[in-house]
Amino acid sequence: MSPEKEPILPAVEHQPDTTDLAHSARVAFGRYLKPEDYFVDPTFADLTPEDKAWFTTQDIEKALFRPPEKTLMVVRIEPDNPRSHRISLNQAEFALIGRHPDKLAESAFRGTLAAGEMTQERLAAARRSKIHAVTGRMESTANHLVKLNERKEELNLFEKKVKAAGWAHLSALNMQDLINLCSQELLSILDVLQARENWGDELRVKKEESMIYFLTQGSQKTRVEHWRSTVSMVKRYLNARIRTFQNYHAFSDFWLSKEIVKEMQLRDESS
Repeated sequence: MSPEKEPILPAVEHQPDTTDLAHSARVAFGRYLKPEDYFVDPTFADLTPEDKAWFTTQDIEKALFRPPEKTLMVVRIEPDNPRSHRISLNQAEFALIGRHPDKLAESAFRGTLAAGEMTQERLAAARRSKIHAVTGRMESTANHLVKLNERKEELNLFEKKVKAAGWAHLSALNMQDLINLCSQELLSILDVLQARENWGDELRVKKEESMIYFLTQGSQKTRVEHWRSTVSMVKRYLNARIRTFQNYHAFSDFWLSKEIVKEMQLRDESS
């Protein structure tokens, strides 16, 4: 596929004079439903009928929430419940919560022990490293949760604008920011599927084209309906990730409290 036809999501870029955009007349979401808003060359000439039909919110949601067994980068929404539903994550998020606290702590413990000669001081440091490893990850998950919740608030606002696609309530700058936010969430979803299915670069571009085709083809009513269902799907996935991170953070906190008690008992016994 030629470079000039690659998708350019996030689609709508800021103009140089952002002051004018911020104070410009209010715009409605309905003006951002054309393929040329999302493509350099929106011909879809390389898409087969199967390609065009690939992106549906039902199929994407099923892929995210019902991943096949032995799928990479999948966690349970409730980490201490083996019957809990599973969810697919992207690489960055899986790196934050993909390892059980036991495994994370054991890795830190062994790494500290292997770093030098075995002494009582090194053994004590290795035990402390278990706690430091888990607390460090908890800090990272807490920071990520803040970002996810901020994104949730913005998506809630965007969903309102999509549902009222004919009403002009936002400046062009604010509308563009919301569209770009949703675009980034959609690209993150494609990242999940790409890593799982091992897509090459050209196939990845086709998947993005299929997504844009779904959002920008058909009557105005159809496009708005497709955007509504897509934003709802993105929100459900985001909410599920927030819940998952909250559960993993709480689970790690519970693990940490038990480990601290064990460490205090060991200190008492050795004193």
